[in-house]
Amino acid sequence: YDVIVTLPGHAETISGAAGVAMDIANVTVIGVGHGDLRPTITFATATAASITVSAADCRWIGSWIFKCNIASQNHMFDITADDFSIDGLADNGEMKIDFQEGTETGLSFITADTADNDSDYLKIRGCRFYAPTAGNYDAAIQLAKDFTGVRIEDCDIYGDWDNGGIEIPTGGNAQIDIAIRRCRVVNLLAGAEAIDIEGTGNTGEIADCRLGSDAQATALDSGGLRVYNTTWTDTGDQTIAVPIFVQPDSAANIL
Repeated sequence: YDVIVTLPGHAETISGAAGVAMDIANVTVIGVGHGDLRPTITFATATAASITVSAADCRWIGSWIFKCNIASQNHMFDITADDFSIDGLADNGEMKIDFQEGTETGLSFITADTADNDSDYLKIRGCRFYAPTAGNYDAAIQLAKDFTGVRIEDCDIYGDWDNGGIEIPTGGNAQIDIAIRRCRVVNLLAGAEAIDIEGTGNTGEIADCRLGSDAQATALDSGGLRVYNTTWTDTGDQTIAVPIFVQPDSAANIL
């Protein structure tokens, strides 16, 4: 079990695929700092610039800023290992990890999209994702294969997303026991979902979330997940939050 501590003011640039490779199991990377003095990693030069996680039971925690300076960057974190955790939630409830557009807009911040079950029990917690500029972003978080036990909790996702702040396309439409809890997810793009989960073969829940989009009817595609205490507001007006009611499909009836 190894621990790497990164101190306030540390800055580095990743300019190639697997610029940082977590390929040894049971490694924890801790960032220390506050505000602009948090350790900052900037991605530049190549669209493949990334941090890869291929070893199980690793963690990336503490205080961090991740910034995109390359147009159409594929992703910042590419996850292909079980039990990876990226956690920036402080004891006082503050989110200490920020994913940001910089001088450019990428495609995604975190993806797990290589093989079914290679990223089981992924946890994303206490992170802010900020990309308000209309451009390239498909999603903040994309799960494009089938996994068990994924948790996305206590996150703030705000941006112009082509597909949704959280996206699970058809390649990942058999999630088992996924939970999305206590998140704010806002999509500034007209006609697009805040959370988009394709298919109806998923199990799990969306609970205590606040969604923003330009229309309630398209704010959430729940992919068959149970939905509890989740509300919607209009991004184009100052409206009072209203409960989300999942739209029925051909296999569902509402009485």
